[in-house]
Amino acid sequence: MPDADTRDKLKRNGWRQGAAINRESIESLIDSCIIPIEWQPGDIAIVVSQDCDVLNECESKVEFIRASLINPDDIQRNNLYGRSPRQLFVSLGGQSFQLDIIARFWISREALASLAPDVMLGKKEVSKLSTWMSLRYNRAALPDVFNERIRSAESWLSKRLGRLHPEEAEHLLGLYIIVGTEEDLPLGEEYDISLLVLLASETPPDLFDSLKGIFDNFVDRISATGTRVQPEIEDGYLQRADSVTVADIRSMTRWAFDDLSVRTKETPSETLRTLD
Repeated sequence: MPDADTRDKLKRNGWRQGAAINRESIESLIDSCIIPIEWQPGDIAIVVSQDCDVLNECESKVEFIRASLINPDDIQRNNLYGRSPRQLFVSLGGQSFQLDIIARFWISREALASLAPDVMLGKKEVSKLSTWMSLRYNRAALPDVFNERIRSAESWLSKRLGRLHPEEAEHLLGLYIIVGTEEDLPLGEEYDISLLVLLASETPPDLFDSLKGIFDNFVDRISATGTRVQPEIEDGYLQRADSVTVADIRSMTRWAFDDLSVRTKETPSETLRTLD
């Protein structure tokens, strides 16, 4: 099949990020593709390749990830917003699915062009998926000694944020950090870190104050480990997105520890102010 024809068929059939096929459709491709993933009843496969890569003639394959059907009662409340770089939960057609980052595989564009998606993720879930995938490659790689020192404080914060109502948790866009050194420091030497807690622009004052209390406590706990903590922006750790510029955050790394719940409904790049 000429590749231009493949591209036209993929586009006409609606293949893009978030498109999904069921187990029966996957099994129809077994003979033409290597799909080294075990499948259970109810599992589906979701496209994780970006829209332009799906159609790009330079790409020979489309990347998928297995989504396993699960009971919604098995999902922890604070695990709904892409908190872990290894695992994600999405909703589709009134059902819940678990995605594991290691359960990825590729299907040739030519073979895929013979099929149409069985179902599509909604726009919000696609945004969540793309943000989660980026965490695999764009999250803080912190020194082992630093991680060990703050493990207790990190665990406390995870549990405390886990008690937030989902509507409150959605206002937390993410944590960003700069660590003064990548080296493992000996006992007695302090780490210097800069911290930014990014909140949605519409975060109400009472919730802002509540979150400030939580993160003040978190900073105190980190400081007690022999770590000097300062806000990246002079007037405080917590900042609403409409008061932060791209320049403020460009040099920082997103701090994504596995038990932290953050919103992926909108990404920081969609909410930050650009430089004047």
